Formats: sequence, structure tokens, C-alpha cells
Amino acid sequence: MFTTLRKNLILAPVILMCSVVVSGCASTQPDVSPTGQVITTVVIPDAQANDSLDLLEAGQQLPASSPNNTKSVRWGGTIARVENLAEQSTLVEIVSRPLGRNGRPVHNDQSEGRFFAYIDKFLDPQIVEPGRDITVVGTLVARQSGMIGQAPYVFPVIASQSINYWETQAVTRHRYMPYWGPHRGSYSRRRSGLFYDPWIYNRRPGFRLR
Repeated sequence: MFTTLRKNLILAPVILMCSVVVSGCASTQPDVSPTGQVITTVVIPDAQANDSLDLLEAGQQLPASSPNNTKSVRWGGTIARVENLAEQSTLVEIVSRPLGRNGRPVHNDQSEGRFFAYIDKFLDPQIVEPGRDITVVGTLVARQSGMIGQAPYVFPVIASQSINYWETQAVTRHRYMPYWGPHRGSYSRRRSGLFYDPWIYNRRPGFRLR
């Protein structure tokens, strides 16, 4: 009995700590759009095959009214093309990428396809340029015929409500230091790593534990 009680007293703080960590790792992305609609998990291939969405021709303007079954989505990826349109609006072609916890596109060589985001303001293509990452929250309003190279393609179309244009991430370089082992010579170890121990790896040559 006393052994069991002792184990419970030991495990209780551990369980509490784990629950705090799990709750802290929850997604920081909002569950609703700026207009109050619940953000759905519609994927690009499903949107491409959705016959209830109007199929626009290349260059055709968005319909004046949205369909009754519009869904709010949060998609992001890498900008492939920026086209400024009439009435101070901008069309952005985006290569879809999965999103991280903070909503930033993750570069893991995976993509569900491409989509168009219509943004109701002028975006300077010298600033919002191809190759940069962007996350868009908006309403899925239509599909649009287009081309990728010489291949025909159907782009799901988002009427944007908010965008997040991400700054380019700097490349982090690891510092290396020489490690003198029990044998002659040395080789480099990462100074900043999970298993780095400065007491072990900073020993003088010839020093050994007894």
C-alpha cells in the first residue's frame, strides 16, 4: 500500500508536466476566419473536383456573389506568380505546402498542387515576389482554368480575407570544434547539439578518466 502511494506521489508531477507540455504544443492558428466562418480542412484535390464551384475561364473575373456552400480555408505555400489586375486587385498563384503550428509553410518537398488567391488590393510584385512564402485565409469561391507550362490545370480560387507574407528565414550555421579522442589526431564535433557536453569534449589531449 505504502509503495503504491509513493509511486503515485512521484508520478503525479510528471503527469502534470506532460499535460502542460501537450497543451503548450497545441496549434496557435485560429479556428475561424476574419469574418467569423469556421475554417475547414478542404484539400486542393477535393476543391479541384468540386463541381458545385463555378469553373472560370482564364482571365475571367470572379463571380459577383459567392456560392451558398462557400467554405473558409487556410492555405499557404510558395508564390509562383504575381499578376496585378484592374481595380487595384492582385492575383497570386501559389504552390501549396503544408503549414506548421504557427501557420508558416513547411518546406518538406510535399505539395497538394497549386491555387489562386485573389487579393482585394495592389501588391507590388517587387516586394511580394515569386519564391517567397505566403499564408492565405479566405473563402473558396470558384475554380479557374489555367496552364502550368504547357499543361492545362484547374486552380481552386480563394477570395482572400487575410494574408501573412513571411520573411525569408536566415540559414543557421553550426559551429564546429576539434575533439581529441583517446587516439591520435582530432575530428570536428558540433558545438551545439543534443549530445554535446563541454566537459567531455573540452578535455586536454592525453587526459583520461580513471
